[in-house]
Amino acid sequence: MRRNAYLAAYNAVQATGWLTAFVLALLALGKPGEPAGASVFAASGLLVTVFQAAALLETGHSLLGLVKSSPLNNLLFWLGRSHCWLLVLLRPELRVTPATAVVVLAWSLADVVRFSWAFSGCLQSERPSALHAALTWLRYTLFLPLFPCGLVAEVLLMRAVIPAAKGGFLSLKLPNAANVALRYDLFLTAVLTVYPPLFWKLFTGLIRQRSRKLPHSVKQKGA
Repeated sequence: MRRNAYLAAYNAVQATGWLTAFVLALLALGKPGEPAGASVFAASGLLVTVFQAAALLETGHSLLGLVKSSPLNNLLFWLGRSHCWLLVLLRPELRVTPATAVVVLAWSLADVVRFSWAFSGCLQSERPSALHAALTWLRYTLFLPLFPCGLVAEVLLMRAVIPAAKGGFLSLKLPNAANVALRYDLFLTAVLTVYPPLFWKLFTGLIRQRSRKLPHSVKQKGA
């Protein structure tokens, strides 16, 4: 009972936060004379930072057995997003790009649905409600456009940082106290190289989940 109450509260807070970020971002897009990325970041940047950081709790939920999901997958998903958003926070020139606006809109809309679906699931009895069935359909359908859009925007943001990384941004040169050298431009290149296969693995996994979840959802909705 306490587990369900905690998960319901967590998902409700996350859904509310991401919904607020999404609405503010949409409203910001209507401001004339300002780059889309700049207006969206100004309106929603703080909320994205807070709720993306809080999403690390999901790895803990998996480790503790509160939810049935892979801790490693949750951690990798969180690290991928957080790394991209950290670049936006550290490089002001990225905030004016359309890619920043796309990242905020894609992430926030996807997470509004994801956390609303999870919240609804915490409240379910043996027979799922029509609302949960509708959220299930959205959860396993909206990712089809949102996941690729978010991924392309993330790739564009990372590619935009490579010139600065070649100039020493986030790189470590010897000698230093840690006695470790790091070429951040090479790290970014490696990340961009593995992004397509990782995306395909995650995307096809979601498609398989969709084929399992939606028939059940449609059946319950029509019952």
